[in-house]
Amino acid sequence: CRLPIHPRRGSQAARDRAVQIIEPEAVVIVDRADKIFFPDRRVIYPLRDEKTFAALPRLASQAPVYYYGVGLNHLDLDIINRRLTDSGLKMDRVEIFGKEALYKISDFRF
Repeated sequence: CRLPIHPRRGSQAARDRAVQIIEPEAVVIVDRADKIFFPDRRVIYPLRDEKTFAALPRLASQAPVYYYGVGLNHLDLDIINRRLTDSGLKMDRVEIFGKEALYKISDFRF
């Protein structure tokens, strides 16, 4: 499966495209890009935080959940997915925006 790649698009173009993809009721996890999505989407941060990981199962059961940040290499994505597996969740890349990417966190049991 080939993902759309948008080389070096400005943050406004990336934001506009990401907002088209992300459902209005979704929660977006960010590391530094909270101003890109707020107030159009609910935002929490950061991804690599114990409180965020603890909240993910409940969040994912109530609304679509996305992560937007620096694109993860395969090793980093695998490490995060191993951590999410205990909660029945997985993270998949949706679209690439230059050095940043959008990922969807979803329940793999359904």
